[in-house]
Amino acid sequence: MIGTKPDTRDIYAPPKAFVFIHKQDGFPVGTRLLMLKREPHCRMFPCRWNPPGGGVEPKDFPDEAAGNFFYLNVLEAAAVREALEETGLEVGLVRCLDNAMYFHLDQRPAVVGFFHTAYVRGAIKLDEESTEYKWLTYEELIHLDQEDEMMDGIFPLVQTLFTRLRLC
Repeated sequence: MIGTKPDTRDIYAPPKAFVFIHKQDGFPVGTRLLMLKREPHCRMFPCRWNPPGGGVEPKDFPDEAAGNFFYLNVLEAAAVREALEETGLEVGLVRCLDNAMYFHLDQRPAVVGFFHTAYVRGAIKLDEESTEYKWLTYEELIHLDQEDEMMDGIFPLVQTLFTRLRLC
């Protein structure tokens, strides 16, 4: 129904949004991506490195969109919110990197959006889902991928991002 926020939990797992936050300590070689190591108790990707991210929540839907057929920029809003909740960092404008479908642990299909943005300001304060963080160079990310320590399927997105930023 138009004007009500959708509830598709019985059919689809909640959409997710992940955001690669990058900062530069010198151009172009000094570009680093923020990666978080997930807690051992996390249901998905325990003890693995991944960018900040998580599920879309009702507060990610814009209130002014009530009555509209489409809700625009919901995944982007979720990416910004997740970055702040999981890291305490303020980030810049998020840009779409890619999107994908996957099957959640309960076998429901879900959409995931991958975004990138620049670090703006703030000191990192990890939430309860992460044990540590690192700002990693492309070479360090290659090593994590080779050691199979990253979230499944993430490294091709890292390659795409560094190519778009023209840094590899």
